[in-house]
Amino acid sequence: SANTLLLGVPASAQSFKFAAINDPAGFNTEARGINLSGEIAGFYQTDTTCRETVLDIRYMPNCTKHGFTYINGAYKTVDVPGAISTVVNGLNDYGDLVGTYTTNDGGIYGFLWLHTGTIKQINAPQQGYLAIPMSVNKTLVVVGEWGGGSFRWSNGTFADLKVASDSGCPSCNGAAGISNGGTIVGYSMKGDSWRGFLKRGTDFDFFPKFENGDSFTDAVNDNADMVGYGGGATIAYLAKTVESNEGTSDVEKSPAYIKFEY
Repeated sequence: SANTLLLGVPASAQSFKFAAINDPAGFNTEARGINLSGEIAGFYQTDTTCRETVLDIRYMPNCTKHGFTYINGAYKTVDVPGAISTVVNGLNDYGDLVGTYTTNDGGIYGFLWLHTGTIKQINAPQQGYLAIPMSVNKTLVVVGEWGGGSFRWSNGTFADLKVASDSGCPSCNGAAGISNGGTIVGYSMKGDSWRGFLKRGTDFDFFPKFENGDSFTDAVNDNADMVGYGGGATIAYLAKTVESNEGTSDVEKSPAYIKFEY
């Protein structure tokens, strides 16, 4: 995985600088989140015999993982105590982490790991369903996906986040990112492809296809700048201030995608 830094140049002439993020303790490093201080969090693998698909890695890795943080040039392994596998999916500006962990008996649980050391479980309200926390903001609102679609968790309260999907697959959606102000982004199956979405207050936007294919919107800030990927999972994008593109008639318009490829 790579950490992508945008240089301050016009959109028509955007260029990017890539820096490798590879935890030296393992391989298949996945950088999943970055905060205002530039701290990065994610997970890596040490078992060289285990293989999984891109979708496995995105939703719920099958191989044993270890979480990590990358702060001031130093990697630190982050494993939930007693867990055999820890997946870190996001962090906030205080360094609080969210993700999932697996126990010896095969149980999988969502977690919020506060920078103070306290670990809270985040579990789906229905037995047999897994909650996968993907992002947390600085007010400790967590969003993610579960067997019923998308969820929002705050102060111990788990709430289903209603996201429209195809009638044949009403739970085919997932919340992936939340800004400090509460703007939420994610993805949903609409028509014949995955579409990125943005929820800001009562406004709920679904975006057109990206590169004539799937679009997964993964993160957003309070300016409604969002990042994601699509085009057969090979092209990443940045779309700035997407809400400003709508106009006065509230007709949804395609974001101005800035594409970048490693």
